[in-house]
Amino acid sequence: MHALIVLFKVVMIGAGAIVALGAAVAGMFAWSSSRAVEAHSRCEMRIMEHKIEQDHAREYRRICMKSEGYLIDSYCFAQGYSIASCFVPRWVWWIDKVDF
Repeated sequence: MHALIVLFKVVMIGAGAIVALGAAVAGMFAWSSSRAVEAHSRCEMRIMEHKIEQDHAREYRRICMKSEGYLIDSYCFAQGYSIASCFVPRWVWWIDKVDF
């Protein structure tokens, strides 16, 4: 009986650790997403301030976001999208990104 109680405690501690880790990862993604939106807004403001023409704005936005630490998702790049949600932090290794 004592062994079952110890086993139950170990399982509960493990489950709690997994839940805490999941919450930390979810929080990190939420923080990263809001930072990407802020960086994208700064790049958009630079485009407007410098009066960059529309045909050059996409490339400027990509370079600006790269300087902020974000790379464009390969699908968005292929489709010609350049919205904030298309930019992924460099540390996210499991998403295929364009880096040039």
